[in-house]
Amino acid sequence: MIAAVTLATTVSCSSSADNAASTFVTTNDSGVVASDALSVIVDTDVSLDDALAILYMLRRPDIDIRAITVTGTGVVRCEAGVSIVLGLLAVSSRQSVPVACGSETPLEGDNSFPSEWRDARDKMANAGVLSDGGEPSPLSASDLIAAAAADSPTPATVVLLGPHTNFAQALRDHDDLEPMLAAVHMMGGALDVPGNTIDNLEAEWNLWIDPVANAEVFATDLPLTIVPLDATDSVPLTEPLAALLEANQSTPEAKATVALLRLDPGTTTSGLFMWDQLAVVALVEPHIVTFSDLDVEVSASLDPTDSGTLTAGSGRRARVANGANRVAFETEYVATLTGLDLGAAPAASAEKLAYIAQADAVCSAQQAKVVAIYTSVDGGPGPDEQPTAEFMLDVWTQLRPLYQEQVDALRAIAPPPEDEEALSTLFEAFEQAFGDIDALIDAAVAGDQAALDQLTGNSAEGNPFQAVEQQAQVYGFSACAGAG
Repeated sequence: MIAAVTLATTVSCSSSADNAASTFVTTNDSGVVASDALSVIVDTDVSLDDALAILYMLRRPDIDIRAITVTGTGVVRCEAGVSIVLGLLAVSSRQSVPVACGSETPLEGDNSFPSEWRDARDKMANAGVLSDGGEPSPLSASDLIAAAAADSPTPATVVLLGPHTNFAQALRDHDDLEPMLAAVHMMGGALDVPGNTIDNLEAEWNLWIDPVANAEVFATDLPLTIVPLDATDSVPLTEPLAALLEANQSTPEAKATVALLRLDPGTTTSGLFMWDQLAVVALVEPHIVTFSDLDVEVSASLDPTDSGTLTAGSGRRARVANGANRVAFETEYVATLTGLDLGAAPAASAEKLAYIAQADAVCSAQQAKVVAIYTSVDGGPGPDEQPTAEFMLDVWTQLRPLYQEQVDALRAIAPPPEDEEALSTLFEAFEQAFGDIDALIDAAVAGDQAALDQLTGNSAEGNPFQAVEQQAQVYGFSACAGAG
């Protein structure tokens, strides 16, 4: 409903393509992949949503993963990323899928994820959840992509779940690569919703990191599908969904999914979305997502305030997702992971859907104002710094009336009659959270480090907004259920 008061917070081996045929190992384990499965080459930065998306793909017999490359420019560094992917493959007894990592620097520029984010995600490799999956491929990421394309029984689709450094490098290194491929399918960008990066408020991380690589990928003639934040904002990661999976750990992939979700107690209450999971579901169940054919282009500027901005109206043709059926998505996602037939997704009433659409429109408009406040207040932290109590006080002084205005606007929308009481309780809970934030701000200004940690998302207790936002997610809100 309301954005919490927080601030966003090489294993590659060298080898030439000339000896690829003798070292490449095919992925088609007997009895695992259907003979007519879609051949894919997955390029990932192995954040949590990437890992869970890979586990989903491993459960689909109609997806034949020919190779997985780790982009070293992503949120997880090469050594940890390769280890995690090998462990994921071991979960499904698919160790024959080759894995390699690429460069840890962009083709040009020096955009990067905050180091503390990378440190936190690297720990997933040593959390004791995934077993040792064996050894990576002797090929570089670039050569592995080319070898996998050449070896594929049918032209492969490249699935990009992170920055595009590896694929762009492969296109540079192998002139014959593009004709061997079928399409590109990516999660990335933001068109008509706010972005989620720190330096460019209109960009999404996957497209912000390596703008030159993006431009080279967009310059291909391959059919392009983009699943941007416009669609993924429809599918928040919620505690009820995690609990449903936890109650139905009937497959190794479901067990691994739950274990990864439970590594951090705040994972399902911190405003995360199922970014890459929706992208891979859309690959094989496109009816769950709504698409438009648009002319799009991406900024190749090396200026961090402009890098990776995705715009429509000119550029190359692409199929772009602009929304998703959340209930249908969750039903498909859980059913595939667990192997259980959960039946048809229950449909919300037309009146409730209309109410949610009106409310989310209000919240989307307010989000831009929230971002503007954060960026206008002096004394903000650097990428690797915690904001000061004084900065948080200055920000909150401007945010509080804005948030109250938002709640008042939501109260003015006529709700479905059967939900009046529940929504009234929800709005009261948000107003109570305002008071809790007031108290934390006062304590932080007085020198209470624990209060400051809670305000800035560095505490297991969580920001006071987070629990209430979870209730908003359960009701069905998207933009009104967190920072999105």
